[in-house]
Amino acid sequence: AVRALDVAVLLTGIRRDEHPDRAARPVREPVAEPPHLRVHPVLDFSEMDVWAATMQLGLPHCELYDRGYRSLGCMPCTLPPEGMRGAQGAGGERAGRAADKEAMLASLHALGYF
Repeated sequence: AVRALDVAVLLTGIRRDEHPDRAARPVREPVAEPPHLRVHPVLDFSEMDVWAATMQLGLPHCELYDRGYRSLGCMPCTLPPEGMRGAQGAGGERAGRAADKEAMLASLHALGYF
């Protein structure tokens, strides 16, 4: 899509505290293929910072968050977190994500995944 739409700058919503692979990411990340610049404006936000800004600014959000999800990916890779049956958020923010993808995030990033 980046190539097809001739995107020069892509804004993402990744944060350093979401995954160890993202801890050292720069805010501005040049990508060679296809050529574009990724900008991570909330990279240094915490989960609570995101929600504070969302509420303060009255930003719309996906209703799955209202149902207890804390991190959303693609449809088949986003599952209700275990914590939804017990204490909300048990297992961490990304507990509802596909474990196999989480384990190989560095390899996926090299292929273009955020």
